[in-house]
Amino acid sequence: AMRGTPGHYPEIPPLAREPAAEEKFDYAAIHLGEKMRLQGDGYLASGATPEALKAYGEALKLNPRNVNVWQGIGKCYVRDAERDMAKLALETAVQLGSSNAEVLSLLACLYRQEGRLTEALGLWHRCRSMARPDSLAELNEGLALLERGHWEAAIACLAPYRQASPTDVEAARALAFAQARAGRWKEARMTLRDILALEPDSPGLSADAAAVAAHEWLAEEAVGHLETLADTTSEGVAYYFMLSPAFDGFRRTEIGRRLESALMVASMAETITPDQIKGMLAVDISPRFPLAP
Repeated sequence: AMRGTPGHYPEIPPLAREPAAEEKFDYAAIHLGEKMRLQGDGYLASGATPEALKAYGEALKLNPRNVNVWQGIGKCYVRDAERDMAKLALETAVQLGSSNAEVLSLLACLYRQEGRLTEALGLWHRCRSMARPDSLAELNEGLALLERGHWEAAIACLAPYRQASPTDVEAARALAFAQARAGRWKEARMTLRDILALEPDSPGLSADAAAVAAHEWLAEEAVGHLETLADTTSEGVAYYFMLSPAFDGFRRTEIGRRLESALMVASMAETITPDQIKGMLAVDISPRFPLAP
């Protein structure tokens, strides 16, 4: 079995050493190992990770330096959320010379989860410079740049991904967040408007759109989004969200005061904390891994 500790992996030869000229390759074993690797790839594509890991394990016994096998093992462990094992396998693939964009992107996600943001950004940058870049690399680099507070650089990554994946709600929210923080309020409003047309009952989108409208002094538009937020969550969520600094000016308007009073009365029976609201409505900028089939 290929589960458990790193010790379960076959020991690979020193990566810095190339085989000597007089060494003989067992081409029959290499060919059989490649056949087992392809079998593992088939299992992985169908979501059968235990069977894939078993096939990859047999392939490594025959050729422990097969970079494609290590790539497949890493993807299996990513699917199974076994991060340490996934990182070991993907790092081994990279050491063996892998330039597969998906592999580099997955390893970057694992590095970012460990707080190794600089290394992760370097890998995602490599992915985007390739002839056939991984689309998730573009998204993940943008999300990492948001964490760094590099708004314009984040937009440069997230905008192309948004065009390629127009129905990805969380990616659209991340782009609008970057646009707003960069002072591109009109662009943020347009981004949110477009995705709201597809997901009109999304609490997060309604909250974001309300905040942007309030900043732009579009009072009636802000009210509409806050009312949708109340309908899709609760009056208490809408009320406490409205108390955030983004609505300071809006609450001083007549229409803002009326809505605040109405929501306050309606929410008096509710018990909700700012942390709960933040958890419910915050933009998700965590690393994105490919979905299992």
